[in-house]
Amino acid sequence: PCREKACTCAQDASLEEDSAPEAAQHAMGVEQQAWGQERAGAGQEADGAAALRGPSKKKKGAKVKAKKEVKAKNISLLDLKRAQNILIALAQFKGEDEQRLTQEQVKQAVLEMNMTLLNVDKIQSLQMMAPTDEEIKILRTYVKKQKGDVSKLGPADQFLLLLMDMPMLTDWLSALLFREEFNVRRAELDAKVKLAISAAMQVLGSEALRDFFALVLAVGNFINEGHMLGNCQGFTFESANLLSGMRMSNRKGTLLHYLIFVWKDKLPEKLEALFKELSDVKKVMAFSLEFLVAEVSEVSTACRQAQATLSALSKDLDSLREEDRPLVDIFISKMGQFMGQASKQVQDLGDKLLQMQGKHTELATYFAIEGAKFEAGAFYEQLVGFVRELETAKKDLDEDKTLIEPPADHSWFDPDIPKEDPATKKQADAP
Repeated sequence: PCREKACTCAQDASLEEDSAPEAAQHAMGVEQQAWGQERAGAGQEADGAAALRGPSKKKKGAKVKAKKEVKAKNISLLDLKRAQNILIALAQFKGEDEQRLTQEQVKQAVLEMNMTLLNVDKIQSLQMMAPTDEEIKILRTYVKKQKGDVSKLGPADQFLLLLMDMPMLTDWLSALLFREEFNVRRAELDAKVKLAISAAMQVLGSEALRDFFALVLAVGNFINEGHMLGNCQGFTFESANLLSGMRMSNRKGTLLHYLIFVWKDKLPEKLEALFKELSDVKKVMAFSLEFLVAEVSEVSTACRQAQATLSALSKDLDSLREEDRPLVDIFISKMGQFMGQASKQVQDLGDKLLQMQGKHTELATYFAIEGAKFEAGAFYEQLVGFVRELETAKKDLDEDKTLIEPPADHSWFDPDIPKEDPATKKQADAP
């Protein structure tokens, strides 16, 4: 019995030893499975966090690279600043629905002279965008090498290519600009020329101004009697500006105050008439007469250039591309009707300008100024300054009558009679 019991114990021990490795392996398997589940859960949490953060740096880098590759497809043969200015200018071209016009629509608006889509500012922008000779050469060379494929060019380059296809682009735009701003500009210049003619005629026909200068001459000859400056036949206009600088003996008024006093006393109606007769002289000072002549000349030149463009397109109509001829016909028709009236108005404006210049020559003769030295703008400036001094002197005299009163110690005496000694006079007057 003891031996059987011992064998049974040995068998049990052997079974325990054989099952130990299997238990260990089972425990390790469970542990590994638990660790795998933990790692899987952590991985899912990491993926969720990454999704919240956005794409990884690698993905961002891939997108930036893709964008660079897209941008690299467009090339520009123009200067960077020049291309930017063209695109900025194109952005102002919008339709009636306030949507930006395509490049082809902008070109079509110019060819059709569609002034609902264009205006003076936009035409001037197109003149700025017009390709230069160098740019035309560069773009044509590129198109030739690419066999007409311009898809890789930037938008500014492609727009210049569209403008290059237009017949006589620069002259076309200049004529269009002349037509658009002519009426307003002609009316403005016509009004200025008429005002200048009126101002000159007022000065030449002012009796009050002539009478006042006659009074100045008479008083000046009286003051300078017996002197080499006396008995003058006239004086320069610049000398009239010295009247306000000559003080009277009372040290208060001036010679100009005295002249105003005499004139107001003898011919009061003439003084008031003077300020009314020269009303346009002040108005003409609002603009430059020299610049007015240049502006009229500029309009005349623009008119001749527009007429030359019209004649050139009419002459070369058969040599133009067939698709351009209908639009050129429209241009010739519209510009032809306009130029018929504009040419006559420009001629009339030129005739008035010659009349104005003739009146200025009369002014130079009237005031004894050499024609070559006479400047209408400077003359009117001096005349307006003189009239303002007259107005100021009249106002001063109205407010203070003592300006022309003689001083208390003033006395008239004959220079040939010796002065009496005050002490002797006092003794003779004593009782």
